[in-house]
Amino acid sequence: MKKRFLVLLVLLFSLVSVFVSAVNFVPYKTASGANVKYRGTNIDVMIPDEYIVQDRDFRAVWVSHLVSDFPSYQNVSQYKSAINDVLDTMEYFNMNAIIFHVRTHNNALYKSELNPVASYYRNVDFDVFDPLEYIIDESHKRGIEFHAWLNPYRLSTYSGTKDEFAATQPSVNVASDPEMILKVDNNMILNPGEPRVRDFIIDSVMEIIENYDVDAIHFDDYFYITGVDDYTTRVKYNSEGLSVDNFRRKQVDLFIEQLYNEMSTYNELNNRFVQLGISPSGIYRNGGYVPLTDFTYNEQGHLTYPLYSNTNGFSHYDAYLFSDTKKWIDEGWIDYIIPQSYWAFEQPSAAFADVMVWWDAALKYSDVNLYSGMGLYKAATVSSSDGWYTSENQAIDQVKFNSSLENVRGHSIFSYKHIKMTRTNATSNQLTKAFSKVKEQAWTDIALLPEIRTFDKITPAKVTNMYVEYQEDQNVISFDKMRDAKFYVLYRGTNNVTFDNSQIIKIFSSKDEVITYTDNVSGDYVYGVRSMSHSNTLGEGVIQTKGVNLSFYVDDELIATHKSNQAFELPAIPNKEGYDRIDPVWSITEFKNLKTDTRIDAIYTLNMYNVKFYDMDGNLIDDVLTAHGTKAASPTAPKVDGYRFKNWDTEFDEVLDDLEINAVYEEIKNESPKTVFSCKELNYSFVLFSGLALLFLVFKRRK
Repeated sequence: MKKRFLVLLVLLFSLVSVFVSAVNFVPYKTASGANVKYRGTNIDVMIPDEYIVQDRDFRAVWVSHLVSDFPSYQNVSQYKSAINDVLDTMEYFNMNAIIFHVRTHNNALYKSELNPVASYYRNVDFDVFDPLEYIIDESHKRGIEFHAWLNPYRLSTYSGTKDEFAATQPSVNVASDPEMILKVDNNMILNPGEPRVRDFIIDSVMEIIENYDVDAIHFDDYFYITGVDDYTTRVKYNSEGLSVDNFRRKQVDLFIEQLYNEMSTYNELNNRFVQLGISPSGIYRNGGYVPLTDFTYNEQGHLTYPLYSNTNGFSHYDAYLFSDTKKWIDEGWIDYIIPQSYWAFEQPSAAFADVMVWWDAALKYSDVNLYSGMGLYKAATVSSSDGWYTSENQAIDQVKFNSSLENVRGHSIFSYKHIKMTRTNATSNQLTKAFSKVKEQAWTDIALLPEIRTFDKITPAKVTNMYVEYQEDQNVISFDKMRDAKFYVLYRGTNNVTFDNSQIIKIFSSKDEVITYTDNVSGDYVYGVRSMSHSNTLGEGVIQTKGVNLSFYVDDELIATHKSNQAFELPAIPNKEGYDRIDPVWSITEFKNLKTDTRIDAIYTLNMYNVKFYDMDGNLIDDVLTAHGTKAASPTAPKVDGYRFKNWDTEFDEVLDDLEINAVYEEIKNESPKTVFSCKELNYSFVLFSGLALLFLVFKRRK
């Protein structure tokens, strides 16, 4: 009896221990004083009562023709409209990254010399219009990153032989060689174990990077396929005697490592910053429950235990994908990872919380960014047992829960057509309710993209020459283009700009030398702007104040006042006598950088006149520049034989206009020699001298 009691006691104690550790399994963080609520799943999960606002938040969506996100290309206007509708919907939900399918089955939704054009683009004339270039440009204009989504190996579903299929491929394409193809029933892939295949896919990736301004290369979970027979490949290349599973994992490893090295070299040599991202299935490996307190890491910060999550579903490490994504993370071969954590909290074999808590722990010390793939499509699928269909709070609770995990930096939604249905659906169905709550409770504001921590951090310079022109019904913000800026972040405040994320009104880019943005509001707001580098690092903010007072004076008389940041025409400067030769100007005409109230004076330029002096033959003697109302400096009139200078023919003591002045001379006439007793003219000096001499002689004789 005592033994049985002790056994029961031990069992009870064990159950209590398991329950307590299960309750504490999932960590959470909340704002100070915030409440939490509980949700029953495989474990008890603490979900913040409110979304914990993130400083940086990746908000992406997968967009693909393959899943009918929008129609195939028909003509330029139709396709532009479809793309703009996608981007409008993304902006409506405050999203900031598009993951766009550019390679679905060894084809190209872009201009390619290596791959055949996809059937969706059969009507495209790339010499007239390049859809991919347009999508990228329009995305960047709206501050949205463009991630080029490729399926590396997938070929097609084909009922014929692989030899017949290969015969239809362009000779430049590796699929033209049947030896490069693996076929299982009607499914075919390029053989991951063939070096030529790896080289070809890498060449295809580099063709995209070299020709298009993509922000990332993105792969999902299509690597090996189920039931594949690669015995011949292993005979050729398995020199290490690896097991089938390890050989296949190594082939995919070689591809990822080789691509990473190729992209890194290209980025460094070309000042590019193209990321490499992976979106595998949600489970890395399966295992049992391990308390977070028992998780262990090595000196490099790599998780060493447990190498599995508390799940029992399909794992991509094992058959049939053979993808060791944790190794890619630990080796630093990728820049971000988005596990497809599509399940609900209540999923028995792979509860959402169990999946994301393990990923959060696995990347605890990694620079690789972790995002969560959300299976929103499940909310549109009728299933009485799936938590996505039974609870309209599934999406918002997942976003809230991830906001409590330290290393989850955002989400990507599968797929676009489901968020579009949320926006446009007139009926309040489960899908509409689910994602509408994300916008209403979490994605209420524009979000900054997470920094790319695998790149060297680049801090951009602050923008220059920022100016705000306040108009009647809109405000126009302008500033100089910044070298190497990826995006610009624009802030608006009522009385001040603190550069809080809640003040962001737009993230955008432009190729113009002077960047302008029109804010369609009226009001004397304060604006700020920061540039964002290609590592998604923000520069120092610049604030444009509400403007200063401008006072316009003419000869110390105030004639007009204006605000420096309001649209106005410069006041007319009245004419002034003696100052009409050169138009008057204002002392200041550029008001953008004024910090204090400023007086602006009318600057008049005194008239200067040309006064030209000519000799008696009409030759120019001198050209004197003379100020209005002053006396011209006259030259010395030249001597002329037989003439004497008499005067100038025009007065120039007070010059009021251009003048031409001529020298006036008089002739010197011929004259006879003068005698003492000339009858015409008496030489009085001589007579006087003679008289004095005569008196002297008379006086001397008397003596």
